[in-house]
Amino acid sequence: MQLAKNDESALVLSYQKEQQLLTLSRENFGHEIIGNEEPVLVSRSMIVPAIDQQIALELFRDTSSLEVFVNKAQSMTLTFYEMQKGQDVVFKSQGTTCLTHIKKGHLLV
Repeated sequence: MQLAKNDESALVLSYQKEQQLLTLSRENFGHEIIGNEEPVLVSRSMIVPAIDQQIALELFRDTSSLEVFVNKAQSMTLTFYEMQKGQDVVFKSQGTTCLTHIKKGHLLV
């Protein structure tokens, strides 16, 4: 899944079924964020076992972060700084994927 997609890049959320690995990446997206870590961290990953062959995702995005809640039990957050504002979401799959519910909302403050 590509998130915050613009003309040049996107955040990428991917799931590898065999490894049960969910990864959120900001590689080649926006301004580079560099800390003291070696190597520079551009992604987060976690093991996510499917429940009844499904994973449930809830995504919350604000100006500079994306939070991913998985199966109402796990979560991860990624910080990013866009060079070009992107709002598109693109779904891609290798093999069969079934999306059962998609809801987009806006919070006005």
